[in-house]
Order: sequence, then structure tokens, then C-alpha cells
Amino acid sequence: MVTKILDYCFGTQPIVTGFNNNLNTSEETVSDVSALLASPILGSGAQLKIASASANDAVAGTGAKSIIIAGLNDGYIPIFETVSMNGQTVVTTTNYFLFVYGAEVNSAGSGGVNAGQIYVADPSVTFTSGVPGDLTKVYASILAGKNISSNGFWCAPAGMNYELHKIIVAARTQISHLLLRQKLTMQDNLWKVINEFPIGNMGIWEINMPRPIDVPAKSVIEFRAYSTTAGGVISVEAYLKLKI
Repeated sequence: MVTKILDYCFGTQPIVTGFNNNLNTSEETVSDVSALLASPILGSGAQLKIASASANDAVAGTGAKSIIIAGLNDGYIPIFETVSMNGQTVVTTTNYFLFVYGAEVNSAGSGGVNAGQIYVADPSVTFTSGVPGDLTKVYASILAGKNISSNGFWCAPAGMNYELHKIIVAARTQISHLLLRQKLTMQDNLWKVINEFPIGNMGIWEINMPRPIDVPAKSVIEFRAYSTTAGGVISVEAYLKLKI
């Protein structure tokens, strides 16, 4: 089965998508969690915890029955796993993930969409009623009714070098700033702000790079944003091409 998340994350022309519907006045990751993530990267490969805020997201429920998680293993090799949902009860992946590109509903009941917000989190996180106690350690989240996550970060697999050549930003907020950060390896603690874009209070902007940004194998990019007034909405799409 070809899914949107797998099509977007891998291949010769991946697209990085990010969405934040409750932007703060301090930096947040442009992701469905609407929080500043501690890191989009696990320290080493780990089995992930998954649960939903709704009991209806379960094999026998009307919401999401299963999801697909796309990521990288310890060798920076793309992997994916289909996970059967169990509502607010935590389930654990079989695979060990070093990085998570995102998640997508793979099958659903009569509702056709996930009934509650679904979280894919670090194994150290404790869940209560299907919600992680620490949102900064959520690696992917699917908003209720959305069926797919929007993470705002991406990692180049082993042996594959890319260029970022275009960014599209949409906003419904007061004047805000979008930051593009990068670090060259997951183990490197040094993040660099590659670009910072001031964004107007409403509209869609297409930013074409005069010189494409190199995204070499094993490097990570992340989008963050903040607004002059809390409660804004911002989305970003970044278009990459494999360097031949």
C-alpha cells in the first residue's frame, strides 16, 4: 500500500510538512503537538509508545484501527511499521526507531478518521487517558480527524544527499518568524539557524532559494516559529531534491 506519509518522506523528491495551530510567543516546533520539542531525535534506536486520546481509535472502534509509522533505524535506513491501535491504552512498536518522519492512519472504522489525537512518543513518557505527560517528547502526532501527522522536521537517510530548494509558508497570525535549523548528524549537539524568515499576519508565501541548502546524508533539519501574539496558525512545506 502506497501512503502519503511514505511518499512524502522518502525518494528523490521528499516534502517536509509542518503545522502548528496554536503558535506561542516563544519558539515552538512547527508540528501538530504545538510545543517546543526537546529533540526530534532519539538518542539511540528505541521502541515507541502509541496511544490516542479517544477510546474509539482501536481495532474494534469507529476511529483509527491502525497507523503506519515511518522513520529510520540505527543505521539511518528507512523503516516503517503498521501498528494496531488500542484506544487510550498504550501499544509499543516492534521496531527500534532512531528518527520518526511521521505517522498516518492506515485503516479506520465507520468514522473514516481518527476520533482523537494520536501520539507517538518516547518510551520514557507516561500516558494518562491516552495523552503523554510530556509533550516535548512526542515524535509524531495526528490531530483528531486529520489522519496524518505534520512534523516539521526531517532527516536524510544514509548515503543520500539532498538539496532544499523551495519553502511554502501559510499563516494566520500576527507578525511571526519562521526559523530553519540544521545539524549535520543526529549525535552532534550543535544546531545552526540556516535561515530566518519574517512572516506577515495572513497569506501564503513561496520562498525559492537562489542557492539550494545542502542537506547531506544523516543531517537533520527542523522548522520552528514564534508569533507576537499567542494562538496563531502556521504551516510550512519544504521541497527537497536528491543530489545526483
